[in-house]
Amino acid sequence: MPDVQHENYTRLNDVEIEKILLRTDSGAEIEISEMVNHVSIFEDISSPYLTGYAYISDAINLRGHLPVSGHESFIINFRTPGIGTEMRELDLDVYAMTDRTKARNDRNEMYKINFSSKMQRWNEQQRINKAYSGCISCIVNDIIKDYFPEGTNCWVEKTKGEFKFVIPNLKPLDAIKWLSKKAISAKSPHSTNFVFYEGLDGFVFASMGIMSLGNTSRHYTMRPAGMLQPNLLEQMNNIQDFEIHREYNRQEDLANGLYSSTLWTHDITTKKIEKKTLTYGDECSGGNFGRKLEEGNILPPNSKWAKTNANGPTFFRPKQQYAYSSASMNEDGSITYFYDRPHDELNWDNNNLGNNYIDNFNPEDYLLQNRSSTGIFGNIMINIRVAGDSSLSVGQIVDVKIPSNEPLDSIDEDWFDKYYSGKYLITCIRHVITNTSGGEYTSVLELSRNSLPKIIPTSKTIDGVGNIDYTKLERLEEVPIIEGDVLQ
Repeated sequence: MPDVQHENYTRLNDVEIEKILLRTDSGAEIEISEMVNHVSIFEDISSPYLTGYAYISDAINLRGHLPVSGHESFIINFRTPGIGTEMRELDLDVYAMTDRTKARNDRNEMYKINFSSKMQRWNEQQRINKAYSGCISCIVNDIIKDYFPEGTNCWVEKTKGEFKFVIPNLKPLDAIKWLSKKAISAKSPHSTNFVFYEGLDGFVFASMGIMSLGNTSRHYTMRPAGMLQPNLLEQMNNIQDFEIHREYNRQEDLANGLYSSTLWTHDITTKKIEKKTLTYGDECSGGNFGRKLEEGNILPPNSKWAKTNANGPTFFRPKQQYAYSSASMNEDGSITYFYDRPHDELNWDNNNLGNNYIDNFNPEDYLLQNRSSTGIFGNIMINIRVAGDSSLSVGQIVDVKIPSNEPLDSIDEDWFDKYYSGKYLITCIRHVITNTSGGEYTSVLELSRNSLPKIIPTSKTIDGVGNIDYTKLERLEEVPIIEGDVLQ
């Protein structure tokens, strides 16, 4: 952790709230910390903008006097004290009011204001009609520069390949989502599972494979209730609530092409038909070791769900490697073929087809890999609730220890579940602040993984299972038979 200030963290789930404001587009502003009962802010690896809501207890007719009409900004500054974090400053658009409820005396009412980051509004108000060329990450950077609010903070992972696209009438976020399906990491050539999302620190366009190679940010442990923990900062790493959000569904994963799939491509110029197959565990699939959180694959090597001769779902993609081709007969009877490249005639070198090639038509490099490596992260998903931590962000790695449900001796060191414990990627965070006047802050984390901390054995016998001699069992006591109605 950063520099720790023990004296500032006074209680578990502590939070420091600098201000909560409602500011109208006309300039009116009011501090509403005393009126807000609950705030939830969501950041999701699959969402390109932040969302959230706040419940307001209104006894001054704020809704009518301000007024609250969907032309306001919800501004909140908060942080977790004691861990050296900076104040989080969020300026969000209010877009709807729901769940309005009057008190019985008609002197108070509750309502929920829903808000999102400003990018949602900017995205709906713009369309891209423009040609872009270069690597995918270069195009994403250009879109952010052209269509995002000035000063937008965004981290973009470098991609490989050269492309040329004309984007016709797409929203900026839709265009980036479409590009993410084709992106291939420059650092890790088989990482094709790119995502684009907004966190508390800004926007991120990166592959989940590169995220999986990051350092572990937090170590969470689910300790028994009532266990003595005098240090409040240590209690921040205690799991307060836990649930399994999703476990494996082999049939569903098989149908979606996570374990095996086939791609047929047809070059409409050369009439060449090619076949590409992917099987879980291949170098470019979701089971490749270089881009996993842990060592163990989610399937054993001899798994019946990933047969090497299985085709799985089949996909077809037309491709056009060259704009057109021609041929001429040489004096010796041989044929020389000439290919013209689309969009890039000036740099064309007929003798070196690999130089400066525009990679618009390369589905074999990303399509199957993207489906497998992205989908594998949904194989095991858990939700945990921990003390509020404003330094957490989607895309970070955390380590989790979940107790095993088997009886243990006092000397056993391996008290945790060997398959559900381990490293996870944070794919969603819900920041929950309740009782804002006093302040109580918890973080609900959705955690996903694409691997296991322990390799599933190829053969296994259950220890301790054998024949039981029932003749040696003794009944400890006789239970008396109770006659009549005992429910008096």
